[in-house]
Amino acid sequence: MSDRPRVLVLAGGMVTHGGAERMMFSALRALHEKGAAIHCILNGWEYDAIAQVAEHYGFTWSTSAYRVRLNRRTRSPRAIGAQLADIWQTNRDLLAEARRFRPTHVLVPAHDTTVRNFPALAILRARGVRVVMKMSNAPAPTPFYRRLWRWGVSPVVSLFVCNSGFTRRELLACGIPERKTTLLYETLPDRPEAPVAEAPVPGRIVFVGQVIPEKGLHLLLDAVALLLARGLDVHLDVVGKVDGWMQPSYGTYRDDLLLRAAAPDLQRRVSLLGWRENVLQAIAAGSIHCCPSLPIMRESFGLVVLEAKTAGRPSVVCPSGALIELVTHQVDGWICPEPTAEALADGLSWFLSDPARLAAASEAARASASRFNRHTFDRGWQELFFTLAPGSALPAPHAR
Repeated sequence: MSDRPRVLVLAGGMVTHGGAERMMFSALRALHEKGAAIHCILNGWEYDAIAQVAEHYGFTWSTSAYRVRLNRRTRSPRAIGAQLADIWQTNRDLLAEARRFRPTHVLVPAHDTTVRNFPALAILRARGVRVVMKMSNAPAPTPFYRRLWRWGVSPVVSLFVCNSGFTRRELLACGIPERKTTLLYETLPDRPEAPVAEAPVPGRIVFVGQVIPEKGLHLLLDAVALLLARGLDVHLDVVGKVDGWMQPSYGTYRDDLLLRAAAPDLQRRVSLLGWRENVLQAIAAGSIHCCPSLPIMRESFGLVVLEAKTAGRPSVVCPSGALIELVTHQVDGWICPEPTAEALADGLSWFLSDPARLAAASEAARASASRFNRHTFDRGWQELFFTLAPGSALPAPHAR
């Protein structure tokens, strides 16, 4: 067998090529460029988008079941039977693919994928295959999920690669041994469009993200109204989908936002731009970026803040998860003490009311993006897979 890693990727939960998926494939690209063989197992029902990405990078792929969503609250015998059948099929396919591909490593992107494939992963680990989990989200802080991570995930995972100190702390709180964790910050994901330089529009604030309650856009709309009442000439660009399907539990949230944006105190001050692929260009068109995610969102990294840094725009953020790790208060951005419209307005006003202060923060934001450069990201992933042979000691936990 060749000394190069052979990485089997359990991508059955992936349907769209969104943020977490982009970062997963960015890590795989780094491994492939150094010589690793990559094979992805996709779901068997809606895999076209992910298959195209895999082929773009030169990876091979196959499909498995992943047709039934695991639900611990299911009481129907038929539904339980369907879940068990799906688990059996998925594990059988994984072991069959492992016999064919002969992996040295298995890369897992999510805890539910690990739980679904627990039997096969346990067998592969016993055979000396290293199982690596890329942590895109922090574990939920509930007793059930903390037990699940400790007893239903950790036993079959060799190494957890955390994307922030916040994610790692939440993982340790589940009882995961520190020696099984390492910290590797994200970088800008691979995108087809290159950033386009823009002259910032004075007073233009940019929001990029999902239009859901946890992302706090409603607070930002109220903050913009407060800034206007204070005499600041500001405008808000909203980059995100405001139409299409929405989770029923969100109720009329999106409709309420549209009404708020059209209210007299905000008329012609809010532009709903929809989703845009070239996020850097959208951010660069403004003079400041705002990420008002609520603490309940528990942002595990905050990729949009890194995109703002790359565009040379400071970020005003709420204290949610890892966002406070990415921003230096009053240097390259502003960390609100609490998630309120008033706190957001104070942070935005601190920069927008002083052009020299805003210019200095913009330069500091651009400079701070170097902490998350692609070379460091690529080298970190390559070290984990090429330097550490299966069965060798795990790395000491640290930020790479």
